[in-house]
Parts: sequence; C-alpha cells; structure tokens
Amino acid sequence: MKRLRQVIVIMIVLLLGFFIQINFAQFIPSLSCVPNIMLIIVFSLGFLRGPKVGMAVGVAAGLFMDFVQGNIVGFYVLIFVYIGFINGVLKRYFISNVILLPLILCTINEILYHGAMYLFQFRKQAVHTATGYLRHVVIPEYLVTLIAAVVVYGMVLLIHRKLEKIEKKGETRFV
Repeated sequence: MKRLRQVIVIMIVLLLGFFIQINFAQFIPSLSCVPNIMLIIVFSLGFLRGPKVGMAVGVAAGLFMDFVQGNIVGFYVLIFVYIGFINGVLKRYFISNVILLPLILCTINEILYHGAMYLFQFRKQAVHTATGYLRHVVIPEYLVTLIAAVVVYGMVLLIHRKLEKIEKKGETRFV
C-alpha cells in the first residue's frame, strides 16, 4: 500500500512538472528559454529517495520528454536514468537539508545533461558550435533552471518528508 501511494504521488509530481515545463513559455512569454523542470524532479527524487527510485523516475520522465521533444525514443530516458542513478548514489554521502546542495546538484546535472545533448544531438547536426551552444542555450537555460531548482526542490523535499512521515506512521501502527 505504501509503495502504491509513493508511485501515485511521484507520478502526479512528474505529470505536473511535465505540463508546467511544456507550457512554461505560455506563462512567461518574455523568456527565451524554459527551465528544465523534469531534470530537477529526476535529480531531486533520485537524491531524496535513492538510486532505484531515481532510475524509475528517470525512465518515466525520459519517456515523457522523448514523446514530446525527442526524435529518438530512449534518448532522454538514457540521460535521465543516469542522472537519477548518480544522484541516488549521492544520497548515501550527503544530507538533504542543506539548501546549497540542490544548487550544486543542479549545476552538475545541467552540465551532464547539456554535455550529452551537445555530444549526441547538436554536434552531429552541426546546429551550433560548442561556444555558440554554450552561450545561447546552456547558460540561459542553466540560470533559469537554477532559479526554478530552489522552488521545485523545496516542493519535492516537502512531499518527500510528508511521504516519509506517512510511511513511518504506518510502520508503527502494525508493530
């Protein structure tokens, strides 16, 4: 029962994040880029819930993104699975209460995400040079995502704590 509750809550968070990300330009049309909310959700849940949940969330988020933006099904899945796994492994070494940590994780994950995007998609299409891609795509999206990471990570952390509280309450009832 608690696993089902966890899956339902995570799917709701993913769906909300996905709809906000794909419709973000309608909310604030003056922005030239959109924060990568799916990336924030994947690394947040991976970091807070562990590598298995991080990878599962990465698969779901990757499939959402593949069906909307990807021209190769599985490309975003692969990126998000690795990000979810890496951040899940970091759970063992860091505590989640420090507000600076999500900003550091956001920076590292943006570098990994855009590195993979450039290496596997834009470089072969010769859409951007490396410096042009960095200047026109990576830096603006990184700044917007960094601001969004504070808000989204805070919400995911709050949901995570409520889920843990419910799970612990259920454990003490049956013991």
